[in-house]
Order: sequence, then C-alpha cells, then structure tokens
Amino acid sequence: NFFDQVLGNTFHPEDDAPENPNATIEQQAGISLFGILNVVLIIFLVSDLAFVNQLRQGVGDDYSKYVHQGVGMLIFSIVIATSFILYFFRSHKFSALPNNNLLKRLALLWVVLNIIMLFTTSFKNLFYVIEYGLTLKRIGVFVYLTMAAAGLAIAFFKVFYGRTNAYMFRNLYWSFFLILTVNLCMDWSMITVRFNIHENVKDHRNLDWGYLLTLNERVLPTIARYEDQLRLNALEKENLNRTLLHKQMRLKNYNPDWREMSLAKQKAKSKILGL
Repeated sequence: NFFDQVLGNTFHPEDDAPENPNATIEQQAGISLFGILNVVLIIFLVSDLAFVNQLRQGVGDDYSKYVHQGVGMLIFSIVIATSFILYFFRSHKFSALPNNNLLKRLALLWVVLNIIMLFTTSFKNLFYVIEYGLTLKRIGVFVYLTMAAAGLAIAFFKVFYGRTNAYMFRNLYWSFFLILTVNLCMDWSMITVRFNIHENVKDHRNLDWGYLLTLNERVLPTIARYEDQLRLNALEKENLNRTLLHKQMRLKNYNPDWREMSLAKQKAKSKILGL
C-alpha cells in the first residue's frame, strides 16, 4: 500500500524516477563532499589520538575544555554527514550501488572514522571520571555517546544494505526512545555519590563533597552513613559536617501537604531519622 511504499524499510526499484542526466554529477559531488569530510576527520583524529597518548594528571581545566571540544566536534560531524547520507542515499539509484563503489566506500569510511572518534571521546571522558570523579554532566556525555553509537550503527546499515530514509528515522526514534527510557530508570544521583565515596575511601581519590551535597536530598543518608570513613583533612571534615547537619535539619523539617510531597524526600527523611 501507499504507506509501505513511502515509509517502508526497503526501496521499490519500479517506483524510481526516470533516469536523471545529472545523476553522475550528483554522484561526483557526493564523492567530493565525503572525501573532504573524511580528510578533515582524519586530521582531527590524528591530533586527538596524539592528545590521548599524552594524557597526564593535573590538566583539570584544560582537560575539561578538550573533552567538550571533542563532544562538540563529534556532534557537528555526525549532523553534517548524516544530512549528506540522507540526501545522497535517498533513492534506490544510489542505495543500490555496489559496496565497492567509491561514493559508498567514502560514506562508510566516514561512519567508521566517527566510531573511532566516539571511542577516543569516550576514553577522554572516562579518564576524566577516574581522575576527577563522577558528575551528572559526565554521565550525560556517556548517554549522548551511547545515542551517537546507535545512530552511527543505523547509518552504517542504511548505507551498506541500501535502506530507506524512513528506515533510518524509524530506527533512530526507537533507539533513542529505549536509551532515554533506560536512562530515566537510573538513579544517577545515588550512583554518583556511591562511586565518588568508594573512590575516596578505597583509592584515596579527591572528593568534591560540596558537589555531592548539591544533588537530590535522597543522597544525604548515604553521605551521612560514610561520613566518618571519608579521607578528608580536618577542615574539610568540619565543613562537611556543618553543611551536612544543616541540610539534614532542613530535610527533617520537610513536611509538605500531599500535593507537594516528594516520595524520594520522604524516604530520605525516614532514613535520616533512623540514623
């Protein structure tokens, strides 16, 4: 039927438009564009891999900038080249080209290069977490990279197997929906607190307890439970104890009516009262 033809996963060669005399010019334009994209991406990857190879401790602020630049470059590269893939492989004419065709080779090479850049960006973010602790923003980077990996895999299958644009949009939607649904089911604040406390207690890592206390109130019982085990200097322990007691008192006084009640806060309040 109509929707199967327009929104199906595979092309219908019999529905192709008449031969376009400009098809060869369009193919050459695609080859040139993907060729330029690949050259730029290779240059970026060489510098990126050199940076990863020279990682050292004590690069806090600069390192944060490099991680954000890597994520920004990855977003830009994926958006631009995905647009080209959707345009040049929008019909059966180009999608049915053999996989050894130069246009397809360059498009697939772009996907592979982006996957390599995704791994280098993941490594930089992981190194950042190991050295400076876990935060919600750094978790957000991993969530984005997971979505980018799904998008690149779908783009690869679209080009390699000659699927339609509808196939790509449909699978992108469901992939992103599942990833975000799983993400919403995770208690990232609690995971962040437990990871950072574990790293501080077991491996003597620095602990940004000020950041931990800015997270949701449900993490207060966990911080209070491990307060005596944290490896902090005397001043840090004093400041932590004072700030934690202040926040605990605010939580103990939490008593809204049923329209404003937060189950997470109520549960944290019960745990604090039981400590």
